[in-house]
Amino acid sequence: MSSYRSGQDDPNVAWTLALGAVLASAVLVRWLAHVNVLALAGLAIGLVVALIIARKAFSRKELPRNRVRQMRLRARLRLRPGPGMATVFELHVRWGRLAAARRARRSRPSLSRAGRLLCPGETSVLVARAQYGHGCRVPVEEHVIFIAPPRAGKTGTLADAIARHPGAVVATATRGDLHELTAGVRAARGPVYVFNPQQLADVPSTMRWDMLAGCEDPATAIRRAQPLTAIAGFKGEGEEFWASATALWLQTLLHVAALRDERPSPVAGLFAALVIEIYHQATLAAAEMPGGRLDPTMLLALDEITQTCPLPLPSLLADAGGRGFR
Repeated sequence: MSSYRSGQDDPNVAWTLALGAVLASAVLVRWLAHVNVLALAGLAIGLVVALIIARKAFSRKELPRNRVRQMRLRARLRLRPGPGMATVFELHVRWGRLAAARRARRSRPSLSRAGRLLCPGETSVLVARAQYGHGCRVPVEEHVIFIAPPRAGKTGTLADAIARHPGAVVATATRGDLHELTAGVRAARGPVYVFNPQQLADVPSTMRWDMLAGCEDPATAIRRAQPLTAIAGFKGEGEEFWASATALWLQTLLHVAALRDERPSPVAGLFAALVIEIYHQATLAAAEMPGGRLDPTMLLALDEITQTCPLPLPSLLADAGGRGFR
């Protein structure tokens, strides 16, 4: 049986290391007594740099215990959650008020420099507050999607954005709370129209929309048939074929019904078709404005979008920011 013993357990090795440390310290103290102040400052800076490099090189690779709990606690205390998160300087450069004002020179050319700096609501949307209460603002060129569980404050945040938006707003909702929170404020800025054919809340409709108006033009019929086809949601084998066939059938149906002046029964996707039509007309108006964009911008505040207004968001938002939509 082996009687091997490591050097760390040998007392002779320990005494040798201790004696060497004492001698090295004595030599270092005697040397420092003959060194001027500048050399000492350089030595101190070198030691600090060496310590930083050593910490980066030999830091622990594994995650600390209770990391999520620590991050949540620091976030509640309005502190930086931890490494890997944006610093206050990075938030200021990327998501601060000055960053939005800088980008607004292109997105809001009608505003003066003072207006861009002093009125951040004209150039951005306040979406959250990070560490130390720093406001995170999204410029008007960007798009925001709120994903959160029920009763997490999504509707309140959306209502605040609608109330503060300086331009036109298109809003959808499954309940009447969004209208109740914003109708009074928006009425002070301009007319408010309500389209509620199903009477989901105690809010009467103040407008009507003829879906067939303009469908004598095949291009208009094609554009309005797209959102109606999207809600079908074909899945499985041959889904592309059936989706294309349905789109062709609806285009033809809308075109023929418009030529014969026949009114079809209500179908699902009516709200999506209406939003698509508003978007199309707004893009035509934007083409006649400086820079080819709406100024002020138009806000598409689509609450519960998967239920009320199923839109092809990837294709719709591909160039919406450049046209003045948010």
